[in-house]
Amino acid sequence: MRLWLAKHVKRGILRRFSLSARGVLAAARQIIDDEWYFSKYPSAAKSGLSAFDHYMKFGAKQNNDPCLFFWTQWYLEHNPDVAQLRINPFLHYLQHGGREGRNPSPLFDSKWYSDSYLSPEAQPVNPLLHYYLTGQAQGLITRPDLAIEAHRNGALQRTMAPLDHIRTIAQKVQLSGKTMFYHSPLQSCFSWLMARGEPVNEITTSLGAAIAREMDEVKLFARAPYHCYLNDATILPGCSTIIASDGTLLNDEITFVHERFGSSEMKLFDSNWLHNNDLLLKYTVELTPTLESGIHLFKEYEQNYFHFIFEIALKLYLIEREELVPPHIPLLIPNDLDGRLYDMISLLKHPDRRAIHLKRNVPYRVNRLFYMSDVSRIVDAYEGVPDESFTFMSPTLVADFARYVKEELGEDKNTIRRRLFLMRSSERRGLVNQRDVVDAILGEDFEAASLELLSLAGQVKVMSEASVVIGATGAAFANLVWCAPGTQVLILYPDHPLNNRTFWNRIGQAIGLQITYLDGERQGRHVGKYGMHDDFKIDVDIFDSSVRGLISGNA
Repeated sequence: MRLWLAKHVKRGILRRFSLSARGVLAAARQIIDDEWYFSKYPSAAKSGLSAFDHYMKFGAKQNNDPCLFFWTQWYLEHNPDVAQLRINPFLHYLQHGGREGRNPSPLFDSKWYSDSYLSPEAQPVNPLLHYYLTGQAQGLITRPDLAIEAHRNGALQRTMAPLDHIRTIAQKVQLSGKTMFYHSPLQSCFSWLMARGEPVNEITTSLGAAIAREMDEVKLFARAPYHCYLNDATILPGCSTIIASDGTLLNDEITFVHERFGSSEMKLFDSNWLHNNDLLLKYTVELTPTLESGIHLFKEYEQNYFHFIFEIALKLYLIEREELVPPHIPLLIPNDLDGRLYDMISLLKHPDRRAIHLKRNVPYRVNRLFYMSDVSRIVDAYEGVPDESFTFMSPTLVADFARYVKEELGEDKNTIRRRLFLMRSSERRGLVNQRDVVDAILGEDFEAASLELLSLAGQVKVMSEASVVIGATGAAFANLVWCAPGTQVLILYPDHPLNNRTFWNRIGQAIGLQITYLDGERQGRHVGKYGMHDDFKIDVDIFDSSVRGLISGNA
């Protein structure tokens, strides 16, 4: 009987009808295993009955479990309508419950398993039956969080369904908003293109050559910046990884950082998991159109002002300045960015180029996708003391970009010299005595500025007029890029040994700023691996002395 069932599950015959009463008994007999059942219920082994017969005659009434993934009492408690019928709960699940999306236990997600592995074109076989007959031997996963754990342990082979497993419009509508997973080998986009003989283009202009030289000096990139077209690619807005036409996952940054630093640390640690050379991606099912063409413009932390400016805006500026893409090809960008980031996109893009706003973490297929490799690199550093190799922004590109933005906004000739304290309100790296710190310098003609309240143009104007800038480290300091050369900067940090100051140093080098740092006592709210994000308190007397030194040097 087991061979008959397994053979016909593979052929899809059982997917075309619900199990009959006879079929249910046959299925139950295949699932209930003597060895497992008797090890859990030793007294049953003494009855002289098979595990199946014992469960059918006595076990169900005693709330015994027929197998690892079906919990009899749990099923009855979570399905009171079944309990009221006083029928065998396991048989109910096999005949009706699995098809209705009921779970046999917390260890098995019927709907997720069916959606992930069973054919959407026909009525599926009972998911637990499918698992015991074929899925278990194939290493299929019984619930989504176990997919993540199996991947981390290296036990998940290529068993996750491909993105096009959900093929029909009706299926996508039914699953809309549900979380699914995609698992495939990871490769750099450049290597993938080379292996197929696809054309790869470098930027040969004077600006491109300068960026390439600066990249080569820091050894943070495998090669000079390049650009290409990918056919029949799939993108996930909010994620820099691209799914190639053959299903391979492409990401230059992850492959390089993994090879260079030996780190599997992911920027979106709750949506991406790396093990060896395999990547697991979490995505959301939605009914989406196929796009004819587009420019890939996504990065993991793109909603953060700092990361957007130095990982997205710099790239867009270079694309448009060097005229790398015809203006009829649209930008592909997420639909949930801050308005100031959209203002930056409008400022940088070709006036005839459209921007298509896409839903975050939802797959879109693009017939012809323009991809340009990264021109910046900001490595998350949670292990080891960070040095200048953890961050790269081309000084030539940063200075050229800043000059262009200030000219476009009419802020390139400001002579007003302001003293600014950048206010910070955040759940991480909060300056707990910020009010006392600000009060200590108000007599020195400082303004307390909350840049998050200003438009993009307002931020550029205020920062371009500054002679001194002080505040707690955070994304607002990305606006240092608008400052005039020679501006004095004091950045406050919690006193953590792994503080990463390399990005501010890179901006300072590109613009010509004078940057110093002052550490304060950590408050213990964030500890362990992420202790560098702890709240902190600055000694007001030391702060006052440091500020006076800045002012005297700026006079």
